[in-house]
Amino acid sequence: MKIPFLDLATQYQSLKSELDDTVQRLLTSGQLVGGPEVKSFEKNFANYHGVSHCISTGNGTDSLFASIKVHNIGLGDEVITPAWSWISTSETISLAGAKAVFADVDSKTFTLSVEDVARKITSRTKAIMAVHLYGQCCDMEALGKICVDKNLILIEDCAQAHGARRNGKLAGTFGRVSSFSFYPTKNLGALGDAGCLLTNDTNLATNLRRFVNHGGLTKDEHLIEG
Repeated sequence: MKIPFLDLATQYQSLKSELDDTVQRLLTSGQLVGGPEVKSFEKNFANYHGVSHCISTGNGTDSLFASIKVHNIGLGDEVITPAWSWISTSETISLAGAKAVFADVDSKTFTLSVEDVARKITSRTKAIMAVHLYGQCCDMEALGKICVDKNLILIEDCAQAHGARRNGKLAGTFGRVSSFSFYPTKNLGALGDAGCLLTNDTNLATNLRRFVNHGGLTKDEHLIEG
């Protein structure tokens, strides 16, 4: 008997009653984008991580892109990221107009090699985008020290690390901002696609929420192009 690597249909059956009730409640409410269910999730996800702000997005790629754009990283800038990752990591850097500089990964954890990151820093480096992969956390203490010493922004890609811990601290709570994906294949998957951002910086949270909502926090007021 072949055991499937991923069986979403079986997962659904185990949660069928709860999910069906929730979907029916959403359909009846007519609030299919945002609304109280999303706000409740944002609050609970932020509380779980012990951070101040959770900003929901359409998917994890949107979250990564927003984390770069709100820091005004673009043409002429460099972002160091692992050579081993899903394409969204480097793709969002390039889409913002910056250059993705690939650093090697550790042979045991497949996460960023701190030594190679240090070698790749130049005067154009603006950020390090660390990727926690296969539930393994990067050496965030060492990467954090590099960012402090070099005045760089530390961005966490936590698409495969929901609930992962390093020295008792959850992935997504080390950097200035962290990105999560809730693609159905992730360890916390949505019925469809979804993502979010976490941060403790209130000003950054406001800017992120504005950016992912077409540049506005209230209806029909668009201060920037989001």
